[in-house]
Amino acid sequence: MPPMNAVFERIYVRERLRLKRLAARILGNAQDAEDILHDTYVKLSKRSLTENDGGLVVRTVTTLALDQLRSRKVQPDKAAYDKQSCEMSDFIQPERIIEARHDLFALLDAIHALPERRAQIFLLARVDGMTYQQIAHHLQLSLSTVEKEMAAAIAYCHKWQQMRDRK
Repeated sequence: MPPMNAVFERIYVRERLRLKRLAARILGNAQDAEDILHDTYVKLSKRSLTENDGGLVVRTVTTLALDQLRSRKVQPDKAAYDKQSCEMSDFIQPERIIEARHDLFALLDAIHALPERRAQIFLLARVDGMTYQQIAHHLQLSLSTVEKEMAAAIAYCHKWQQMRDRK
């Protein structure tokens, strides 16, 4: 199940370096260009785009960069404060968001490859936070069955992770 904004993410990843150069050329430095790319990601990541919307991404970067440039001229002290506070914050980079989403969808596909009961037990424990006893009661299974299914699911997830790490 791909994310709703998979097209935007493909455009963003494919055009990232070109977009950064464009923003850096407008703003005069690479750090501010990174900020513009981040703002562009935040602004467009929720929109449903098509492959033909690459121009919208470029236009958004240009507009945000020009807005920041105008803002510097109007409020030079505010621009310095914004830059300093941005450097101090631990915001998540768009690339990490994209990577985490891809990892999540790959993990969900792997979990859905488990036998149905095993996947259900695993999700009840790890996502819903139910205890093994609660799961056994909820699914009308023995505690021993729940424990064995969880052990098998966890072993499967470890093997799956090792296979992904090798790629």
